[in-house]
Amino acid sequence: VDLVLVACFLALLLVFNAGYLRATADGREYFAHVRSLVIDRDLDFANENQIFRSLQPQTFPFGSAVLWTPFFVAAHLWLGLLNLMNLAGAPFARNGFANPYQMAVGLGTLIYGYAGLVLIYRIGRDYFSARIAAAATIFVTAGSFLVWYLTVESSYSHGASLFATTLFLFAWYRTRTRRTARQWLWLGLAGGLMAMVRWQNAVFLVFPLVDGLERGWVALRSDERGRAWA
Repeated sequence: VDLVLVACFLALLLVFNAGYLRATADGREYFAHVRSLVIDRDLDFANENQIFRSLQPQTFPFGSAVLWTPFFVAAHLWLGLLNLMNLAGAPFARNGFANPYQMAVGLGTLIYGYAGLVLIYRIGRDYFSARIAAAATIFVTAGSFLVWYLTVESSYSHGASLFATTLFLFAWYRTRTRRTARQWLWLGLAGGLMAMVRWQNAVFLVFPLVDGLERGWVALRSDERGRAWA
């Protein structure tokens, strides 16, 4: 089963390499975030709007840029190393707009999205055999738009959203019967990241909200019973 999951990732990687598109449409707005954060070290998108033809990146959620930053920085450092070694003759542009930066962001989306699929598989393993859980995860992936958003339109926030949402739900699921204060903290951080990636994801916060209300009600009833017997 592990080999099947690895093969699934390699297949996604092959599709990514063959069908990858540069940051387009809404992807430009998300890409402008990470470019401005790393290269300009600000959140003023005036130059991105002019050079990269982004429109209103300030109206888009910022969570994808947070997740993409390590990959963007790695691409920036790699291009600097190549220029230092002078392997390509002409130096690579390190302005944050070039295709290697966009490829790095797309690869980050693919890796995060695949990590989200692994978390889905891990939850499925609690109820079914490894083969059934793996098959279900692969069929859901192949039968939806996930392949497209993880490998082609990977400058969109969908892959990052898949990871952030499944991370939050996995943390909630694994601690739902008993949750320490530290686990509540980590769950809150995961929930914040999830909502930062896509505002709509905040709807999943209803799960720990119900947990909190239920535990508060139980504590209140226990306190009332204690007073009645006092």
